[in-house]
Amino acid sequence: MPAGLDIEVAQATAWLVARGLPAFDSLIQGLGRASDRQAFCFSEVASGDPLNATNKEGALIAPALVDLVVANAGETVGRLAVGSLCAALYLLPAAARYASDGWCFHFELLGAGGVAFQLQVEPDAGVSIAATRDGDVTALEGISGLDVQACCTRSIDALPNRDESSTTILADAASLAEVEAKTLGNGVEVESETWDLLTTFALKVLVPATEESRQRGAGGA
Repeated sequence: MPAGLDIEVAQATAWLVARGLPAFDSLIQGLGRASDRQAFCFSEVASGDPLNATNKEGALIAPALVDLVVANAGETVGRLAVGSLCAALYLLPAAARYASDGWCFHFELLGAGGVAFQLQVEPDAGVSIAATRDGDVTALEGISGLDVQACCTRSIDALPNRDESSTTILADAASLAEVEAKTLGNGVEVESETWDLLTTFALKVLVPATEESRQRGAGGA
């Protein structure tokens, strides 16, 4: 992985899981392709054209996409279009990092069959997830891609208005905070199969703690 992305993705996964949002399947799929440069790199596109995220891993590229939409903002509104993004939930923790500095975000996501989602992150109101046509939050984790229209600004009035008559709130800041509090108190249960898969990736970067390995720069004490 590019330097630092391992920590960022780990923190984002913990952020999602602590709030009861699905993340492990996306993480495992992303780690499985982390050695493939195509999982991170985009072909150059003309200004204003959408980025094509087909065959990219959303869990791995979401932080960079949020960085890019902020960079596009300058002093006004930043906009970014991305086609076929999987693991779109990873946009939320990436955006939440910027919210503490006063940035507001709105992500419009359109999937197959006309199911649409709206993710919003604000400094004061926090995070909210809404959907139309009986959308389910698990669809935001998944394998299939969603077309994304992202915008960010320091002025909440510049964000698109949510059509409350046609959307249902799947999660808001209060409900996510409630789940997080329970998680901090009770921990997270991880299915044994999922834990075994995650362990296989960990073992690829671990070496025995021996005198030789320490001399070669391994981190064991």
